[in-house]
Amino acid sequence: MNSANSGAVAWGVIAGLTMMNSGLSMTQSLVMAVVVYSGTAQMVAMPLIVAGASHLVVFIAVFLAGVRFLIYSAAMANNLRRLKPWQAIASSYQTIDGAAAVFLQRRANRGDRFVHRVSFLNGMNMAVWSFWMGGLVIGIFGAAWLPASPKFGYLGILAMFGMVVPMLKGRPAWACAVAAGLVSLIASPLPYRLGLLVAILAGIAAGVWASGGVKAERIKS
Repeated sequence: MNSANSGAVAWGVIAGLTMMNSGLSMTQSLVMAVVVYSGTAQMVAMPLIVAGASHLVVFIAVFLAGVRFLIYSAAMANNLRRLKPWQAIASSYQTIDGAAAVFLQRRANRGDRFVHRVSFLNGMNMAVWSFWMGGLVIGIFGAAWLPASPKFGYLGILAMFGMVVPMLKGRPAWACAVAAGLVSLIASPLPYRLGLLVAILAGIAAGVWASGGVKAERIKS
């Protein structure tokens, strides 16, 4: 998870700079950093807020950006069903893509031998959350000294590569990445960064389709 932690710091810095450069106050940025624990959701919401979009449009866009977490929830439900409601809410708040991928891969490899799985998940989540929040604070407080420039966007891209590439294991992951990447390029002209939402949905669909093919091959074998 070292690459995920370093990527979380860099991505957090970019998200913090984006919020401040979009016109949010320092207090609003800090509150959003805690309440909206999702770089994707923040990046989708900010241009809509700046453009004066309605609350409903912002809500729908953010919901679509985070719909992948519904899939994570369904995949992890059996492993976390014994948690109390408040524990489940706390775990769901902190669970992010990298931690979910590592958790599910470890569960698939170890099966019932995967002991202390909840502690394992929460430990990963807490580490990434700490690095992410640290990066956000740096970006929020550093916005006063760092000029607003689109060049900083490349840092976010590099950070995402650092987090995503180590997770590309197996056909579903590669199908998801390739589909999302191609669709994001094709749909980039769409306004309000709707191309990002289309790319997310395309990636999810490709991953689900590829997962079905892998299961079918296992059944045949």
